[in-house]
Amino acid sequence: MALYFSNYYTFLGLTRILLESILPALILFPFLLLLAKNQTKVKSIIILVLIFWVYQILLKAPTQTQHIQIIHSKWNWTGKIFTITFGTCIYYLIRERLKPFDFIGFKKESIFLKRPLIVASLPILLAFFSYFNPKTEYDFETLLYESTMPGIDEEVMFRAVFLGIMLNALKERISFFNLSIRNPSLILNGLLFGLVHGVQITEELDVNFDYLMGLGTFFYGYLYGWLTVQSRSILLGVFSHNFSNVLIHLIPMIK
Repeated sequence: MALYFSNYYTFLGLTRILLESILPALILFPFLLLLAKNQTKVKSIIILVLIFWVYQILLKAPTQTQHIQIIHSKWNWTGKIFTITFGTCIYYLIRERLKPFDFIGFKKESIFLKRPLIVASLPILLAFFSYFNPKTEYDFETLLYESTMPGIDEEVMFRAVFLGIMLNALKERISFFNLSIRNPSLILNGLLFGLVHGVQITEELDVNFDYLMGLGTFFYGYLYGWLTVQSRSILLGVFSHNFSNVLIHLIPMIK
């Protein structure tokens, strides 16, 4: 009986993962098709969606089944290791398809531009508002995790891979009620980032959306996307992402 319930809850957890993995891409898929440059780019959009699904499953599966965990911890080290490895492999497999939007590497001529540096500092400055959060106990593992995993994983996948594909496949400019919008890929990339963090499937398999988390991560997703395009590299985004995450956790620990 205990084994039955264990298997049932594992199955339920994996079902939640599948739904949370599929929904964000399904919501965005019609907009991606609508903004495709031409019919030949539909294949790239389908590839993007498939990569996204695999990425999300690799990220979330270790949280539901201990058998595949490399590191047993309250933080999802295993999922992040899986997705960083996966993202790196995917990048090298599709690198030629991404050009001229190849954002991996150090672009000396653009990474020290004034505007990208100012924008990169914004999440770091906003992180100081965590001073008003409740005080927490010092936790070195939390700081180590936040200083390494999230920025590398999410900037490689969302900016180097997903944004690179979008910029190649989608229109460079659209008109909306006489308003000309340049690089709609940045908006859709931000939306995908927001949906990933905002869409939640409950244990009863109901769909919820955390509007505060979704809107906040849409803002950061758009900002990191803009930063990547302007600097031609994900490096500033990785630094800003990880450093701001560390500050958000460190400041309540030491205040």
